[in-house]
Amino acid sequence: MRSLIAILLLALAGCAGPVALDRKWIEVSSKNFSIYSTMSETDARSLLEDLELFRAALLVVTRLRDVPPHVPTEIYAFQASNDYRQFRPMPGAVGHFVPGLRGNLVGLSAGENGILARAVLYHEYTHFLLHNEGRGYYPLWFDEGFAEMLSSVDVLGKLVRIGAVPQHRMQALTMLRKIAYSRVIGAHTFQGWRDYDMEMFYAQSWLLVHYLILGQGGRFTPRLDRYLDRVAQGGDDQRAFEDAFGIEVSELDERMKAYAKEIPSFGLPRGDLAKELEITVRSVPTDEIANRLGWFAITMGKPPFARSYFERATAINPNNARAVAGLAEVNKFDKNWSEAEAGYQRALELTPDDWQNQLEFAEYFVYRAYLEEAGRDENLARARERLARVIELAPEHPEAHAQLGATYTIGDQPPEPGIAPLERAATLLPAHWEIEFPLAQLHYRAKHHERALELLRRIVYQAHGRAIPEAVQMLEQLEHEASEAKK
Repeated sequence: MRSLIAILLLALAGCAGPVALDRKWIEVSSKNFSIYSTMSETDARSLLEDLELFRAALLVVTRLRDVPPHVPTEIYAFQASNDYRQFRPMPGAVGHFVPGLRGNLVGLSAGENGILARAVLYHEYTHFLLHNEGRGYYPLWFDEGFAEMLSSVDVLGKLVRIGAVPQHRMQALTMLRKIAYSRVIGAHTFQGWRDYDMEMFYAQSWLLVHYLILGQGGRFTPRLDRYLDRVAQGGDDQRAFEDAFGIEVSELDERMKAYAKEIPSFGLPRGDLAKELEITVRSVPTDEIANRLGWFAITMGKPPFARSYFERATAINPNNARAVAGLAEVNKFDKNWSEAEAGYQRALELTPDDWQNQLEFAEYFVYRAYLEEAGRDENLARARERLARVIELAPEHPEAHAQLGATYTIGDQPPEPGIAPLERAATLLPAHWEIEFPLAQLHYRAKHHERALELLRRIVYQAHGRAIPEAVQMLEQLEHEASEAKK
């Protein structure tokens, strides 16, 4: 599900020509990743192998359960930085990760910016894997510090090294003026923070996580579980840390100064991590990659840019059903309703059992119901009918379940029918705010306040210190009501 609110708020980018299609594209894939790239086969294979080694090392270090994700991760690795520039979310970015309900999409400037881009990918994939494991809430210092620690995983010959200082954090670790560790432990959002303080937060969180996981000779996992259980219940952050880890927060500054003088790193045997690694390589036809890049542009909120890719794909292959649906999607955002419906119908004529095209058409009716009060009930009924068909075709994909449940948040709908499909989506894709926030809304309206509180505490603050204002407001209201009820 592409968040309706997010789509509406994203600025439309200017239309640029599909320059990237002039390159030769290959797909290099393994069990956990698919890389679409203009790099050489050797470089693309190397990136994929390093990614699989990184993922295996992450599971060993953290003892997370190896929970197979219910959504794929697709990586678009551009050899030319100019090609990546068309997709980047902000100036200066060398990589970005978009966690979605249908799949994770990653863009990388993998040529001249390859080392830093890889660190970005490792950092963001760590966030995903950590939350996919099933626990809902991680405090900001741990979420970011842990992702930073894994971002510097490096393959050196027969060893995979863990714990090295990330190159982009070295300077911050040498700075004399640190922020108080009480502020690090208690942070939930970066709203109002200065750039310098944020830089120090990341460096100090990295050092603290490094110390707790690698610097104390084990015993980390049960302590972390104790800590997370306490903060998830709304307890005091500092007291929960001290009780769980047995360290006074006031002592952390001195401990971390001593630890920073000789930071250890560790090596894991590459052979043990790379067992049963199978890599396949194929050339990607131009119409296919044009279609894929078009959907990538849609995800980045750039429909006019996406149009140029879909038009190129359909010019090469008029029967490319996903590209036909892509053009319909662009017409949807332009509110060209009749052209959009004709495009979705044509895509389904070409591939009647393609669950993604069925889902696009269903989401078209949800989109119209969200925007327009006139005809809302009819549009919601048509959306639900198609979503039921999608669930028949792809029962293990979370997006259709989530979208079906979310239709009951639009207008004056009864909350109860939407709860079960959203709960199902939450089992398939844990800790995703696009599932858990509408679920919290429905539980709140159904007066299931305990469940609503649990969900809101899990998602009110996101990775990188982002907050969901509507969720913050609802959480404050529920906590106030709970406090008044106790009185």
